[in-house]
Amino acid sequence: MATDLIVYAIVAAALVFWLRSILGTKNGEERERPNPFTKQEDAKSEDKANVIDVEFTPRRADDRAVRVVKTTLASRVKIEPLAQDGLRTIADADRNFNLDRFLEGAETAFEMIVVAFAKGDIKTLRGLLEPRVFNDFEAAINDRATRGETIDTKIESIRGIDVISARLAAGIAYIALRFTAQETCIIRNAAGTVTAGDPEKTTTMVDVWTFGRDVTASSPVWYLHETRDEQTEDHKTPLPEST
Repeated sequence: MATDLIVYAIVAAALVFWLRSILGTKNGEERERPNPFTKQEDAKSEDKANVIDVEFTPRRADDRAVRVVKTTLASRVKIEPLAQDGLRTIADADRNFNLDRFLEGAETAFEMIVVAFAKGDIKTLRGLLEPRVFNDFEAAINDRATRGETIDTKIESIRGIDVISARLAAGIAYIALRFTAQETCIIRNAAGTVTAGDPEKTTTMVDVWTFGRDVTASSPVWYLHETRDEQTEDHKTPLPEST
């Protein structure tokens, strides 16, 4: 009997080992998709990509360089002169502020928000929009659902991001960005008939979005504070304007 028990134990241990090798094990390190503004960068790249060029010793505070370092961003980003003083002010108030990382997060958030709105993904929107803006987006989604209308949107590329203004007011940092993107957007009615858009044709959309963050808070997350059309397009994802 003792010999049988030993044999069974060996067989059971072998099965456990085999199952683990096939299925894997949870080790408590699995993570959900992070918020785009909480992406952690390598410490060395953070130092090099700081919005304020710390290696430059200016004669005046206003001489501090405001720059985008990463080539994948620099080729598409333009910082307008009126935004530079505001970016310096924000950097002074928040020593962890990093322009490259902010722009990467904003670019990801732009695509996430546009696609989530098209899908009616309330959960994703709630974590990225300020309450007032969220209410506008939710109302538009509910109105669309009442009509039985559906939207299929895909951001093909984001060709340009212009930093057009930056300011700090009552501890809240606000940065306005002009996004120029290529998208495909198909709108169907309750019967499934396409009422707008062409799956084979991309449309240029130009929107101005303002992101805000409480610089006194520990959370690094920026929330969408305002949205508005920069220009009228023939057809685009019908995002609500919230100003």
